[in-house]
Amino acid sequence: MTPATHNFDPIKLISRWSHKHLGYIAGLGRFGINAQFITPSGCAGRLGSLVTDAKLGNSPLVREKELCLHKKGYKCLVCVDRCPVSAVSESGITRKLCWERLKSNLLQTESLAGLENTTHVCGKCQVFVPCSLSAPKEK
Repeated sequence: MTPATHNFDPIKLISRWSHKHLGYIAGLGRFGINAQFITPSGCAGRLGSLVTDAKLGNSPLVREKELCLHKKGYKCLVCVDRCPVSAVSESGITRKLCWERLKSNLLQTESLAGLENTTHVCGKCQVFVPCSLSAPKEK
């Protein structure tokens, strides 16, 4: 079994198994410019995956090409503005900047003291944005 988190190459910061990419292949959502996976229930959630050879049919939940307002050509970029270390930009995410922030949060945030070394939290690019809790509607 592959763990839900921390199953990535620590140099490239790319996972060996991506629950988000499996969700994309299954038609459950699309990626925003903040590299988060936007579903009809938004991007502020967690995914797990189960791979099977069972015949489940082809019934994608999302048929739209894009769910990210910026990628659809609308003015948004709220996720870019929310990132405290400028790891998110119009062209995507700089993984190393994001990762450094996640590691420093664990060491420098009093309320996180004593948590597992694998506890990395930020999520500012996912909360209080138009796609947090649902797929955003065109403005």
